[in-house]
Amino acid sequence: MNNIDEKLNHIRRLLKAGQTAAARNELKILKDTADERDLWRVHELFGELFFCTADAEGAAAAYLNAAKHDRYLSAQCQHFSNYLFALHYLHGVDKAALFREHCFYGGFFDGAAVLPTAKKTCAKKIRVGYLAVNFLFQAAALFFDVMLTRYNRDEFEVYCYSLEEAEDNFSRRMKNSTDKFVFLPADYEEAAKKINADGIDILFDLGGHSAGGRTLLVASRRPAKVCITGIGYFDTTGADFVDYVLGDHVLFDNGSKDYFTENVLLLPHAFCFSPTDEMQQIAPMPQEHQRVVFGCFNNFMKITDEMLALWREILRQTPDSKLILQDTTDISARLCAMKSRVIKANIPADVVEIRPAAEDYWEHYGEVDIMLNPAPYNGGAMTAVALYMGVPAVTLCGDRYGARFGSSILKSAGLSEFAAATPEEYVQKATDLAKDKERLKNLRVKLRNILQASPLLDGDGYMKELERRYKEIIG
Repeated sequence: MNNIDEKLNHIRRLLKAGQTAAARNELKILKDTADERDLWRVHELFGELFFCTADAEGAAAAYLNAAKHDRYLSAQCQHFSNYLFALHYLHGVDKAALFREHCFYGGFFDGAAVLPTAKKTCAKKIRVGYLAVNFLFQAAALFFDVMLTRYNRDEFEVYCYSLEEAEDNFSRRMKNSTDKFVFLPADYEEAAKKINADGIDILFDLGGHSAGGRTLLVASRRPAKVCITGIGYFDTTGADFVDYVLGDHVLFDNGSKDYFTENVLLLPHAFCFSPTDEMQQIAPMPQEHQRVVFGCFNNFMKITDEMLALWREILRQTPDSKLILQDTTDISARLCAMKSRVIKANIPADVVEIRPAAEDYWEHYGEVDIMLNPAPYNGGAMTAVALYMGVPAVTLCGDRYGARFGSSILKSAGLSEFAAATPEEYVQKATDLAKDKERLKNLRVKLRNILQASPLLDGDGYMKELERRYKEIIG
């Protein structure tokens, strides 16, 4: 192990121990002393540091610097995907700027070789391959579950392609449900060849630029006739090897199509929610809280200073109320950072509870009366889970795809009344609802029934529309 390896490993140990200030100091020194060829590793670790402190702006800058300094194309692409993902956390980055950055990513693949289209071995059915880093239980799984379990087996074959050999109960259920489940080789070229050899008609990339855009590195070889992206990412890929993006009329409003390199595979509703067995077993019951409790159970990276200012106003207009902020990680440094930000936002400490992730987070929805969706990066699964558990979720609708999928979910649930068009309306909707105690009590009982009768949980109807569109694009 060389000297740079020892120093980087030392800094990782500091991060693991929660010593972020010491890690930051060590990284600053290393940035000034490391060899040019090792700088990408330093900036990549800066990205991990900023993740540990929920600093989205710092993370975006770090991953961009890692991409600039790395010498290998596939690694550059992964750093740049992390940069693109982090941009969506930031307030004030408009869709035109995001589009330019995504298109720059697409330029990495100019002139790249593609695989020849393989002949199908079974001409009677359309063969759809779903590509993911893994098929472990995750937020996105609550929306792609239906694609892997409710498809028309008379007309379609479904293959799952996983980049990681990781399993849990959810992935094992997918194995038993689909026609074929494949762990792909680590080499992206070989992974693409394996998909190509299966004669896939439609490759659905469930990852996009999430998890370093690793699925896109496979899709870039064009291993299938058609490539679609959606569910796991919330913007254009910027890549010409992706033909379609999944969407609906809420997501693609206000000329959003102009900021996508893909064609839009338009559905009546882009998302279909599949609650887990554990969620179904917990009945949403009205609970009497001494004071109104607002909540946000989203990744702390999504919580901008602008959102904290809106929440401060909501708390001010709702006397004797409380706010619970629950992260999606158990990193102690993020909790400390959020406490500091709450103080800086002039929110009284006695009205805010800040806590780490809970493994069975859906069991904690009984503690909350109203969920406050963050913006511009909305909560997707958290919005659907909240509604299913009987908690209304107030959402601020933005002007781009990633800032509108909370509103898309609400519309699919028949609950657009909780979507606000402006920050002022967001505050008004939350405070008006908080003052109506009888309505909150009724919603706790009725919301699940409303969802179960809505398109958001209509798996058969959703798949009928999706498969109709699959047939159209195959021709």
